Amino acid sequence: CEFCVQARAKGTRHFQVKPMERPTGPVAEFDYTFWSHKGYGPELEDDRAVTSLSGICRATGSPFASVVLRQGPWPFIVALLAKWVKELGNNPQTLRGDSENALQAMLRSVASHVEEETPSLKVFVESSPAHSHQSIGGAEKYHDTLVGMVRTIIAVIRWHTGYLVEPGST
Repeated sequence: CEFCVQARAKGTRHFQVKPMERPTGPVAEFDYTFWSHKGYGPELEDDRAVTSLSGICRATGSPFASVVLRQGPWPFIVALLAKWVKELGNNPQTLRGDSENALQAMLRSVASHVEEETPSLKVFVESSPAHSHQSIGGAEKYHDTLVGMVRTIIAVIRWHTGYLVEPGST
């Protein structure tokens, strides 16, 4: 009827999505985590937790880890991570992180920094799907490796010196 035709919702818009340049080459995965005397993980993001950034190149197994003052891009961590990416020597190189805005902004800054300093290197940035931990599984696994290393260091310090590292300082 004419009323149904007049009240009908607009049809969906049709538009063409241009294919984007598809990243190729080895993937390096990154993620933030938070450390405190209670353990580590995103649920510990509070004033007492220490933030760290870790990553791993899936092709070479080369790890990266650093305590950071804050999430997001800041000159020291961008320069440090850009140096690591250049040392990997992969061309092109893909940097993948979760969809967190601070991490994506930092990875984009690193890609720009690398390409400004070394125009022959091409660096792509990818975002993993939300709630898809397996897409940055290498970084997640490296968090576990770091925790094991820290526990070992604390145990060795205690064994050699008798000094017990207080939970508030780990």
